[in-house]
Amino acid sequence: MMIFLLLPVLLAALVAYWRTRSGIAAALLLAIAMAYAIALTMLGIDPYFEDNGSIEFIAWRPRLLLAMEVAGWLTILTFPLVLLGHAIVVRLRSRTRR
Repeated sequence: MMIFLLLPVLLAALVAYWRTRSGIAAALLLAIAMAYAIALTMLGIDPYFEDNGSIEFIAWRPRLLLAMEVAGWLTILTFPLVLLGHAIVVRLRSRTRR
């Protein structure tokens, strides 16, 4: 389950950023924050699910755990996008300095 991978990666990124102030660690922290915000938004828009034909409400504790699971999978998508955005910004800045 990705929920078990998300927390150690988050802690490792925090320690790496705290010790080195690395841009990669900052990008990973931003990607995790974006993924968790997207997951909470997705689950907040529609907190109901259909179970054997009856609609049930997802309580807050399972909803937060489900958001962490979804955020773990979304981090796989958001981290490369954040790195790509960083590379584009750096390239645009270097062109304007010339």
